[in-house]
This record gives sequence, C-alpha cells and structure tokens, in this order.
Amino acid sequence: MAQRYRRAIIVPVNTLRILFAAALAACILAIPVLGQGALDLRPPADFTRTVVEGSPRLTVIHRNDDRGAALVDLVSEIASFYHQLFGPLPGDSLTVVEYQHMPFTQQGLAFLSAGRVDRDLGARYILPDDRLEIARTLAEQWWAGAVTTDSQHAVLGKGLIEFSACLSVYQQTDSAMVLYEALQHAADILVSDVPPDPSQRNAAHGLWLMHMLRNLMIDQSTMSDAGYQTAIRSLYHNGKGRSITLQDLRTEVETVMGISMGWFFEAWVPLDAIPVYEWAWQSVPGLDGTYQNTIRVRQSNVPDGFLMYVPIKVVLSDGTFERYRIKMIGAEATLDLPPSTVPIERIVFNEFASVLCAEREVGF
Repeated sequence: MAQRYRRAIIVPVNTLRILFAAALAACILAIPVLGQGALDLRPPADFTRTVVEGSPRLTVIHRNDDRGAALVDLVSEIASFYHQLFGPLPGDSLTVVEYQHMPFTQQGLAFLSAGRVDRDLGARYILPDDRLEIARTLAEQWWAGAVTTDSQHAVLGKGLIEFSACLSVYQQTDSAMVLYEALQHAADILVSDVPPDPSQRNAAHGLWLMHMLRNLMIDQSTMSDAGYQTAIRSLYHNGKGRSITLQDLRTEVETVMGISMGWFFEAWVPLDAIPVYEWAWQSVPGLDGTYQNTIRVRQSNVPDGFLMYVPIKVVLSDGTFERYRIKMIGAEATLDLPPSTVPIERIVFNEFASVLCAEREVGF
C-alpha cells in the first residue's frame, strides 16, 4: 500500500515573526485573568481601535477615554515625522497598542505603556517626557535593524533611536529643552565615577555621537541640516534588511560632505577623552574707529592630534551676530575675528551644546 505523506508548509522566518506579532496583538485584547496572584494581562473593556490612513498606515489600539484622541494624534505626528525624515517602514504600516505590562517590540507592532500619557491633564496635554518616551518607542520601528549586540555598533543603534526621539520632540514642539536635558543626562552618565549599565552608556554615547555629527553638518549660513537629513535617509534606505555599522554611517556622511571624516570617528567612537576648553575674547577699539576682535581657546585633556570644530556665536552690541567654527587642534588656537563698527557684547561658546566637552570663560 502506498504511503501517504502530508505536504510540509515551510514558512519563512520573517513571516513567522509577523504571524507571531499579529497573534500577540490579537491576544492581548482577549487574554483572561490567569488566576489569583498571576499577572493580569487583560486590558480594560473601554479600548477602541483607530485607523489613520497615510504613510505609514497606522492602527492605534487605545483606551476609549478623553486621552484617546490625543494619543492617536501624537502617534500619527511622530510616525509621519520619521517617515519624512528616514523613509517608509517595511510594509508601510504600523500597529501601536497602548497597554500596560507589555515591554515588547516587533517589526510593525509597538506597545506603549498606558502610563506614558498623562491621565490627569486631559486629552490636549501631553507631557514632554511622555512624548519623548513614545517617540523613542516608535523610533525603534525604523532603526530595529541597527540594534546589535556588538559593543561598538550598539552605540550606533542606541544612538539612532535616542537621537531620533529627541530630534522629533525638538523639531515638532520647537523646544530644545528635552534635547538639552537628555544631552546633560547622557553627559552625566559618561563622566560618572560609577560604571553605568552598558546599555545606558551605549545610549548616552550614541546620543552624543549623532548630535555632534548633525550639528557639525549644519550649514551655519542658513542653519539648515539638509546634509544630515540626506545622509541619515540614505543610511536607512541602504541599511534595510541588514545590520547597520559605523562604517556605513561614515560612508554616508562622507558622501554628503565630500571630505574624509576619519578624524571625527577616530576621536568620538572610542570616546577615550573628553576635551576641556578655556576661552577668552577681547574687542579693542582701533585708530580707524573699528573694533579689533579676537578669541583665544585653550584645549586640554585630549591626546596630541585631537581635532574638533567648535561653533561660536559672536553677538555685537547692536544686536547683530555672526557664527563661526573654530578648528581646535593642539593646545591653543587664536582667531582674529572680522573687525566691527561696534564692540562685541558677548560670545556664545560651543553653541547648541554641539561638542561634548567641559568649558569655561576666562580672562584674556
């Protein structure tokens, strides 16, 4: 008698992941209480589902209360920002679930803690740190491929997620407070005498790496970061389906800038030293009626050959200003600024916290 065989169905790994994610999303709305003392994964009965057409196509499963509309709008706003900055998600769709006790991320499926949107302030008010948490969770959807266990490249993966979230809040709210607070917190971690958790250190290091790189690419005449946007969009596009490396980032940046950026990556990827700057300036009236302007910067706590460009903003007494970058290599640099008809009122050194450093103004 002929033996019968059942036809095997071979499902690709990616398909299995999608099926698992879909099943999980469906289950969280129907999981019963697991018994006394067990973790209750059953969501409240007042959940609803909202679909937002666009790029990406969003399905938001959220609590059906006065915060629901605010959450949907916020998720849609952040996702649209990432779509425009980086490009489309695989499948160009995303399901976002507001649900407690589910620290889980899967391509195309993101969970938000139910406590991340303030319950007391009402639907129109989203706290800045809530927005940052949501932006961080959604950024993982775009940069999941950059996250790796390799210690060096983990800095890039964490940095892409952290900086994307901070940049989203900064540009969408027109407030730099969240970005600067995140940078300060990251700097505290990096200089702490207590060894931080490796994941925390990678995130702090990566945040500063991406922030410094973007600010270095800003066109000071227009304050446009178009160069950074081009590089990061190309990095995302070319890195789809594989792990993204620091060499990939360097290649994209060098393509846009047209120069070697080895000096930057060699200094800031190992992060063996953080520069210390002491700076001073003078604005002296000359015989011709103009003011002769000079700034002097001393650099320490770095190895010989360390190079960095430090941005400054020179503000004159009539309110006008100019921006420059000081090329710092070696122990000291003196820059003769253009003469002016009025004296310098003040100088903003390391404008926009563009360089991870310690700095103080001293007498000339």
